[in-house]
Amino acid sequence: FPSHDTATGLAWATLPSSGKVLQVVTTSTTAIVTSSTNTQVSTGMTASITPSATTSKILVLASTIFQKSNSNSLNRIQVQVKRGATQIAVSESVTYNATAVEAISPWSITYLDSPSTTSSTTYDITFANAANVASCQAQHSNSTGSIVLLEIGA
Repeated sequence: FPSHDTATGLAWATLPSSGKVLQVVTTSTTAIVTSSTNTQVSTGMTASITPSATTSKILVLASTIFQKSNSNSLNRIQVQVKRGATQIAVSESVTYNATAVEAISPWSITYLDSPSTTSSTTYDITFANAANVASCQAQHSNSTGSIVLLEIGA
């Protein structure tokens, strides 16, 4: 495109580089992951991205279906988004309903992170049975769990 139109005298504006999607990484899994303790385990939704600038933001989009068993009314799931070993976001009491019945719940998160690095950075969605009783599952019935990482220019 020309920077200036001589017929009309109009000039093209230069678009800012901020806010542009610079790269996208995605991973999905249908593997069922089961936990019956309050120790965080990976859902298998793990992806790595190498930001092109320290000022870039990473938009994390993730979703899956969780299930809790019907054996305990306290049974509930805690979900964490981790950058490396650091928890950066948490969802408490997923599937909690205060009754000893099975609960199946779709779950999703949108989180904007500022990793301030140009090194490869790994994001992982983990979960645990927060009550440390009975069992819970990610990717219930082999549903698809996915994580999408978008680098956003600053």
